[in-house]
Amino acid sequence: MGAIAAATFILPKDEHRDAVGLDWGGVALLTTGLFLLVVPLLEGRDLGWPLWMIACFVAAFPLFGLFVLYERRFGSRGGRPLVRMELFACRSFSAGVPIAALFMAAYAGYLFTLALYLQVGLGFSPLRSGLTYTPSSIGFFATSLLAPRLIPLLGRHVLTVGYVLAAFGLAAAATTVHAAGANLAGFDLAPSLLLVGMGLGFGMSPLVGTVITGLAPEEAGAGAGIVTTTLQVGMALGVALISLVFFARLGTGNSPVDYANALATSLPVSCALLLVAAYLVRRLPRTPFEASNALIERLPGWSSGFAYSMFLMTGGRLGDRLVQDMTARTADRRLRRTREAPLASGDFLAFNFRASETDGAWRHYLMREALVFGNRSVPHEAERRPIVEAQVKEVRDRQAMGLFPGDLDAAQLRLMSFALAGYPRLLPQVTRLTTGMTPEDPRFVAGWEALLREIGESLERVSQAKQAV
Repeated sequence: MGAIAAATFILPKDEHRDAVGLDWGGVALLTTGLFLLVVPLLEGRDLGWPLWMIACFVAAFPLFGLFVLYERRFGSRGGRPLVRMELFACRSFSAGVPIAALFMAAYAGYLFTLALYLQVGLGFSPLRSGLTYTPSSIGFFATSLLAPRLIPLLGRHVLTVGYVLAAFGLAAAATTVHAAGANLAGFDLAPSLLLVGMGLGFGMSPLVGTVITGLAPEEAGAGAGIVTTTLQVGMALGVALISLVFFARLGTGNSPVDYANALATSLPVSCALLLVAAYLVRRLPRTPFEASNALIERLPGWSSGFAYSMFLMTGGRLGDRLVQDMTARTADRRLRRTREAPLASGDFLAFNFRASETDGAWRHYLMREALVFGNRSVPHEAERRPIVEAQVKEVRDRQAMGLFPGDLDAAQLRLMSFALAGYPRLLPQVTRLTTGMTPEDPRFVAGWEALLREIGESLERVSQAKQAV
């Protein structure tokens, strides 16, 4: 009441706008379609699937088609439709709405049928049944907080990880229930439900944001409303569909074993829905913040080495997208360096050495590529050549300014720069054997940068002396 009173005095009054009526036609068509779809799923088995109920179920689908046509026409006439169909022209939205429906259908169906098994089949009290769900809740809470941190690393595939993990957990729960039958204790499901909760947390937390990310800011509210409604519709359909499977398997049985078998049969349906959702995540566009090769650059050396080796040994048949993405990311990084590099020759060489610290994944790949191809053509050479040419031009520009000797070959000077910047980290064992220090040792870094600056300054002095002559 206090909030309402405060809002009356604090919030600004709305500006006068043209009154826009509710889309009653759209509401009627959508509500009727959902009614004709859901009620047969819920009541059909108990009523013996009479002909009129089958007809209702079939009639729902053309009614949904009529709803789409009506909404388009209503919007084209200047009305404000219940669902703005033009939003589905956005790839992230059109791909994401089915994912939201599948996810929530699987989630709601799992919650409903597991509760039936625990409370009706095993006779658990509501409190004991709720405590059985505790591992799932803990997992959901933890990964809901973790998911935003993983988005810069995995992008949209946080959803993929979540749906696959949840499907694996549901499969494990179905196996546990089938094996335990009437003798299941609540803690028997703890490991599998923890996995389910973790997967659902990954799959829910970033879902709405990922789906509406491609919409314009002024359309985000309408898009989020459609996604939220889709989640509710998915929940109703999931309960109806998965409970239909559950009760069809249960039949006239009433024993704990019968309920266990019914749950073990219905949970794989939720698994299948989640796996379909995971597959559809591929259709979502890359999010702007998604690093194309962020994952491979964070893998341990042996893991990234294995991935690159598989690419090279199969002639590029496996992992080509990985290497293509890494090449694009490395190209972007190298071009950015050419713009940021200082002019002075010594600082230029030291800058490139420091910058090479971020090229770990690329160095690992280059070492394996050299062993496989030698001096022959390499994968994606056409995409890589412009970067090298830009870096050679970088040297020519410095020659024109008198910072490098103009009579030396620019390409060979750039190759020297590559060697000075990359060699210590490319062959760290040689660096350690020669200097007694690793390339990451602060003493080595300071000494090597000082040496590079001295080399650069010497080149500048030589260039100036030649120009004076």
